[in-house]
Amino acid sequence: MAWDSVATPVPTPETSPAMAGAMGSFRGRTALVTGGARGIGPAICRMLAAEGARVAINYATNERAAQETLDLVRSAGAQGVIVAGDVSSLGRVHVNHLPTKIAATTGTIT
Repeated sequence: MAWDSVATPVPTPETSPAMAGAMGSFRGRTALVTGGARGIGPAICRMLAAEGARVAINYATNERAAQETLDLVRSAGAQGVIVAGDVSSLGRVHVNHLPTKIAATTGTIT
């Protein structure tokens, strides 16, 4: 069974004591979540969105999963963008363009 196919409940301030009182701590900031489309990435994106962050969701190959994560971010009332790129090697040309693409859409990464 692939990990991507396992439904994982997304933590919220109501269900996670660790998130209690943390609402809005990322307001006005943009977060880049590498691997944001699989594994724990969608939950991290949702938590950042719930705390007010604009979320840039990075994915290497699965655009559909990235779009589903973007839908989660937007359902939390946050801005988001999906950005393709394999970040496993900083020498790859497209990795160097990620910050520029994100900044053009959501603002600088802070």
